[in-house]
Amino acid sequence: RSMGCLATACPQDMSSMAWSMARLAERDPQCLRALSREAVSRIGEFRAQELSNLAWSFAVVRAPDAELFDAIAWQSIDILPSFLILNLTNTLWAFAAMGHEHPPLIGAISDACVKKMDAFYGQAISATAWSCAKLAVAPAGLLQGLAAAAVRTISCCAPQNLANLAWAFAKLQIVDEALMQAISGEAKLKMRDAIPKELSSTAWAFAKL
Repeated sequence: RSMGCLATACPQDMSSMAWSMARLAERDPQCLRALSREAVSRIGEFRAQELSNLAWSFAVVRAPDAELFDAIAWQSIDILPSFLILNLTNTLWAFAAMGHEHPPLIGAISDACVKKMDAFYGQAISATAWSCAKLAVAPAGLLQGLAAAAVRTISCCAPQNLANLAWAFAKLQIVDEALMQAISGEAKLKMRDAIPKELSSTAWAFAKL
C-alpha cells in the first residue's frame, strides 16, 4: 500500500517514510527502491529538512543508491542557504557514512559550516569532523573552525563527541595542541561515563598523534 501511494505523496511524506524505516531498522529493498525512484523524479520539490532526512535515513539502513545521493547532492547545493546546522551536519554525515564522494557538495557544505561556526557545539562539531575523516577530506578553514569551536564549547561534549573528535583529527593527521589539551581535560572529567569503545578511540587518537 505504501509503494502504491508514493505517486501522490509529497516530499515530506517520502522523507518521513524513509525516516520511520530508519528508526525501526526496517530495510525493505523493494520499498526503498520505489521510494528512491519517486524521490529522484521529483527531487526539485524537496526542501532542506526533507533532503537531509532522506539522505540520513538511507545511510542509517545502509542502502547504497548512487542516483539518489547524486540527486540529493545537486538539489542540496541549489538550496543550501536554507539549510540549518542540523541539515548540514546530517547530510554530510550521510554521505560520509555511505562513502559517497561528491566534491561539489562537500565543498559547499564546508563553506556553509564555516559561516555558521559560531553556533556549532557538541554533536555538530564531532559529527562534522568525523564525516571529514571518513571522506578523507580536510578543508583547512573548516577543520580550524571546528577545533576552535570545540575548545570554546568543550564542556558541552559528551564522551562520544570527545572520542569522535579526537579520532577524526588523528585520522586526518592534524595536530592541534589546544584541541587535544581540551579533549584530554574534559575526557578525564567524564571518563566514568565513557564506554570502552570511546575510551579506546580516544587513546588511539592520542597515540596516533
